Amino acid sequence: MKVTKIGTASRASSLVYLDNDILFVASHYGNSQLFKLQHENSTPVLQQIQLMMNIGPIMDFAVMDMGNREGDSQLGNEYSSGQARLVTGSGVFKDGSLRSVRSGVGLEDVGILGDLEHTRSLFSLATPGAQKVDVLIASFLTETRIFRFDPTGDVEELEAFSGMDLDQQTLLVRSLPNGQLLQVTTSTATLLDPESGVTIASWAPGGGKPITNASANAEWLLLSVEGKELVSISLQGDLQVVRVRDIGNKEQIACIHVAPQLTDIGVVGFWTAGTVSLIDLKTLEPLHGELLRRTQEDASVPRELALVQVLPPEVSGPMLFIAMEDGNVVTFNVSSDYRLSSRKSVILGTRQARFHLLPPRDNIYSIFATTEFPSLIYGSEKRIIYSAVTAEDATCVCSFDSEAFPDAIVVATSSQIKISHIDTQRTTHVRHLPMGEAIRRMAYSASEKVFGLGCIGREVVNGEEIIQSSFRLVDEIIFDMVGKPFQLAFPGVTEMVEAVIRAELPDSYGNPVERFIVGTTFNPDPDVAANTTTRGRIFVFGIDSDRNPYMVLRHDLKGECRALAMLDGKIVAALAKTVVVLQYEELTTVSGRLTRLASYRPSSYPVDLAVQSETMMIAVSDLMKSLSIVQYVPGENGLPPKLVEVARHFQSAWGTAVAHIEGESWLEADQDGNLMVLRRNTEGVTAEDNRRLEITSEMNLGEVVNKIRGISVESSPNAMIIPKAFLGTVEGGIYMFGLIAPHAQDLLLRFQAKLATVIQTAGHIDFRTFRAFQNEERQGDGPFRFLDGELLERFLDVDEGTQKEICQGLGPSVEDMRNIVEELRRMH
Repeated sequence: MKVTKIGTASRASSLVYLDNDILFVASHYGNSQLFKLQHENSTPVLQQIQLMMNIGPIMDFAVMDMGNREGDSQLGNEYSSGQARLVTGSGVFKDGSLRSVRSGVGLEDVGILGDLEHTRSLFSLATPGAQKVDVLIASFLTETRIFRFDPTGDVEELEAFSGMDLDQQTLLVRSLPNGQLLQVTTSTATLLDPESGVTIASWAPGGGKPITNASANAEWLLLSVEGKELVSISLQGDLQVVRVRDIGNKEQIACIHVAPQLTDIGVVGFWTAGTVSLIDLKTLEPLHGELLRRTQEDASVPRELALVQVLPPEVSGPMLFIAMEDGNVVTFNVSSDYRLSSRKSVILGTRQARFHLLPPRDNIYSIFATTEFPSLIYGSEKRIIYSAVTAEDATCVCSFDSEAFPDAIVVATSSQIKISHIDTQRTTHVRHLPMGEAIRRMAYSASEKVFGLGCIGREVVNGEEIIQSSFRLVDEIIFDMVGKPFQLAFPGVTEMVEAVIRAELPDSYGNPVERFIVGTTFNPDPDVAANTTTRGRIFVFGIDSDRNPYMVLRHDLKGECRALAMLDGKIVAALAKTVVVLQYEELTTVSGRLTRLASYRPSSYPVDLAVQSETMMIAVSDLMKSLSIVQYVPGENGLPPKLVEVARHFQSAWGTAVAHIEGESWLEADQDGNLMVLRRNTEGVTAEDNRRLEITSEMNLGEVVNKIRGISVESSPNAMIIPKAFLGTVEGGIYMFGLIAPHAQDLLLRFQAKLATVIQTAGHIDFRTFRAFQNEERQGDGPFRFLDGELLERFLDVDEGTQKEICQGLGPSVEDMRNIVEELRRMH
């Protein structure tokens, strides 16, 4: 047999020949690939023609960008989907990589105009004769600045442009179909000839009153003067004032909008009453009004409006979007007689959003909403999508489809103006850093802005397999390795990284400093006699000025170190057949010591740890005997500290991961793909009841969970689901786990039960059987007090008749249930 190397591919799980010299390499351990078999000098060579990203198996991961990056806390928000970013350690050995995973609308910066602070508004124009826009107008509090771009992307700031007034803040600039240019400042509305710069017509309020807001379409200009007068002006009649309406002293105009697709229709929001009205721009008379406040205590005010077509006309008519002062966005369907119906409310942040209309495609608009959590609002799959945008500091936006930057947008932040490309809809964005080694464990340091990675490399040298562990640093910003890796090696054994955490530990002067703590296990080489009783080690690493990891401490262990955690400044280590609490003391910058304070012997072999610092509780997930809760009791009155078992789950389960959820509740995953929520019964009648961990929820996920990371999320009082953790699985799945709010438990559980009887699953598998807990000891009859989010979202895919059948007897209407499921869908 003759073997010829034709290329390098991921470790294959399956090979499929697709004819025409096309080979598909399916990989569970790395990316799947599609190759074309080329022939060079009669030698076959593989040429990759497509790469399919795979983030599995996920060995470990870190939760990023949840709103708070201080230490290990992950305080986030419940607003637009895609706010969370996960960084995963994926793949096995040579296919190992670090991957940044985010689901949302991507924004790629392609240029920076300059460091310009406090931009109020942005507008784009085309100079006379230009095929595409080439002028950017930036409005500031006391001035307006003009930038012109040539086809190569070079930019020039202009001192004058088409007769525009540049000494004031510009509220509105747009080109009109007849070729004229409209500029509205805080004092004047002006029509200009863009070629000569001659003023064709102008209008200014009497008495020096300021113009506070302006909106226009191709035919009408609507102005708010001093917040007390509405002025309707015809643009086809050279700024002829058609109607003026005095609102009076008891009311004030909060916002105005002229519909771009409904020629004679405008929208006005009012401060005092908290209402919006659709008006006829010819008469300024209201066509329909709507009270936005639901209760007398509600004082929120409409601050931004948009009346546009977001879904195809055959699906829905125009929709009115209202940004409220408290961060809510209220939407209405607008009928042909201009009545408002089907009210929905979505939270985008804690403060009002600004709406920026992006150019329509096939007369369908998208809305870029800037708030502390920017979102793109667009239509997809016959529904409205609110998706997070990767533009955290955006304050205002405009389209900029120029020769040099086709299909671009301009984004202003508090400190600069950038040119970017934006995706049209939400996608999963994966940023890939090949490591060539398996990332066994990882931790993130917010103060150092680096990931600490415990890596395991494997290579074959002269027919001999060599496995080498190391500790490496990856910079969060540039997403690349920094410093030199620290190799972990011990004569006569294979040392394997099993745990990596970060912590603030006292230095030799007692000041808190950032440290990484690494735990390892030894696999003795059967061909080499290892003359040692050491079975693992704990390392403490610091980071020097060149961003190299350096060893502060190395501590030998008589048992393998499988997991690490921090509890009240002390190190908790899960060793083979024991859990210990260690006190760290740094003697010098390159030396220290660990002192054992207390220990606990679990049932068999601890595989994961989770701590609750407030109550000094440690959850120990056992290889065979599920979960036990241990409390650390500090020493007092001359007695040493101790670890006391306070509760245990008495059923068998091969645990793989555990995390604290809230109070006395813990989430555990096992080797059979089950998830269990276990709660300590502190109100039990007997001491035996208090020691028992009760199952409050259980479900079969169908995938083995490698790691659970807890998160903290600021939820609104009416939130039905409160996110509590992310789960990473062997199959590369990322799941969000949340708790159901008490007021929604009965409704959502009954809703799921009705869905399960109506929705047809793939293969017609019974839902209750598929999601039932199952292991070698027992088989459940269905998910117990557990919701399957995927099943709930299927409600949006069925026809309205089926939706009515499902909602019958639930209580809420079909529309209310659609809103509820839409809110749940936005969480991922």
